[in-house]
Amino acid sequence: MQKCTIEAVDREELTENHFIGLHEVMQDMWASETWLGELAQCNDCGKMLSKENVFWHLSEELIQRKVTNIMQILWIDSVPCAICSSDNTRLIYGPDNIERIKSRILDSVDSFIILCISEKQEIVGFNEGYIDSLDRIFQLDLHDQYKDIGLPEIKQRVEKALGYTPKEILSMSTMGLLRPYRSFQNLFKMIHEYALVLPESRLWMPGIVEYDRGGVTHRMNADVQRGISLGIEDDPILRAKMTNAGETYNWDLIVYPDVVAMQKDFFSKDIRHYFRMLKKQSTSKQIIQ
Repeated sequence: MQKCTIEAVDREELTENHFIGLHEVMQDMWASETWLGELAQCNDCGKMLSKENVFWHLSEELIQRKVTNIMQILWIDSVPCAICSSDNTRLIYGPDNIERIKSRILDSVDSFIILCISEKQEIVGFNEGYIDSLDRIFQLDLHDQYKDIGLPEIKQRVEKALGYTPKEILSMSTMGLLRPYRSFQNLFKMIHEYALVLPESRLWMPGIVEYDRGGVTHRMNADVQRGISLGIEDDPILRAKMTNAGETYNWDLIVYPDVVAMQKDFFSKDIRHYFRMLKKQSTSKQIIQ
C-alpha cells in the first residue's frame, strides 16, 4: 500500500489544480467496475461503460492509473463503446464536473474538505461535504441519477424520516481513494479528520449521503445505527427510474438526524475508540432487548 498524507484544507486555500485533482479522483472512483462502473454512457445503445469495459486490453499496471492519465497515454479525448463500438459516447464525469465541485465547495453555506496527498504531492483521495438546502443539494449531487424520481419524492422521504422539513442539511457528498491507496486505515483517517473539522455549533444538524452497499463506508456507518434509509433502492418502481447508474450499483440514500454528533461520537478519536463505541452500542442494544 502506497504512503500518503491526510489533512484538512480550508476552502479558501484551494487552487484550480486542487479542483482538477478532486475531479480526477472522483472520475476514477466512479469508473471502476469493481467499485461503481460509471465511466461513460453510449448515446446509441444506452449502455453504461466501466473503466474495465473500455480499457480491458491494458496491463494491470496501466489500468491502475487514473482515467485521465490513461486517456493522455492513449492520446484520446473520448472513449468508444465496448458494446456496440460506437464513438458516440459521453463521459459521466466530464470536464464540467470540475465546475460542479467548485460550486459545492465554494458557493455553499459551509463546506469541509479532507485531502489525501501522495509522496509526489498529487491528490489521491478526498472526503468532501457541504451545508446547503435540500433543493440545491439535489441539483448538485443527486439530479443526474434521481431526476426521473424527482425532488418532491426525495423531499417527502427525507421529511418522513426526520419528522420535519430541514432548512439546511449536510451533504456528505463524496469520498474516494485511488486503488493503490485504499486501506481501512486511510479510509478511517479521512473520516476521522472530517469529524474533527465539523463545527460543534452544528451538532444536531441532519445529514444526507448516498452509499454503495458493498462499500466499507456503508458498513462502517451502518454499524453506528443512526442513519435512516430512504428506501428508494428497495422500491422496484423507483429503482427502475434511476438514470446514469451502473447496472451492478447497489446503493442506499440515507439521512442522519444528528450527523455531526454521530461523526464526532464515533470517528473523532482513534480506531480503538470507534470499536469501543460499537461494542458499547451493541451491549446497550442487548440489554434493551
